[in-house]
Amino acid sequence: MAKIELAETVDKKLYDAATTGDIDTFQTLVQQDPFLVDQVSFARSRNLLHIAAASGHVEIARILLSIAPDEMRWWVDDQGMNPVHIAAMKGHVEILEFLLQNDLSPAMERLHRGQTVLHLCVKHRQLETLKFLVKKLDILVPVNDDDGEKAFDLAVRCNRDEMIEY
Repeated sequence: MAKIELAETVDKKLYDAATTGDIDTFQTLVQQDPFLVDQVSFARSRNLLHIAAASGHVEIARILLSIAPDEMRWWVDDQGMNPVHIAAMKGHVEILEFLLQNDLSPAMERLHRGQTVLHLCVKHRQLETLKFLVKKLDILVPVNDDDGEKAFDLAVRCNRDEMIEY
């Protein structure tokens, strides 16, 4: 019983450190058991990189990817979103820059109904993120989702004037 409680406590501490950006605590926990980073799973099947991406903590992501498998940036949660999608949805450009510096492929992954990461930016009103991703991934601009809409069409339909002007 004590082992289960200890594991739950360590998982919670890792989660809290990733959420708050507590680098010292995160590094200490990871050094104690580096295998934990790619084994823990949280609500909605999110891993620590999803949590760091949602919180915008680049240094936590950097630590994770220095010891965890690189494919962690591809792992999807129960809604089919990888950490790049989560960072885009939350408007965390700095962590997107880090996650995409060596491989743009995770951003090319389609979401529910064939939507792109650009559609996600429009849906969540993330103009700066949209600007960044359009510069990085202009190949996605003309891509339609399953309903035949480009991200631009979605912006028009949803009256996202600032995005239409961009």
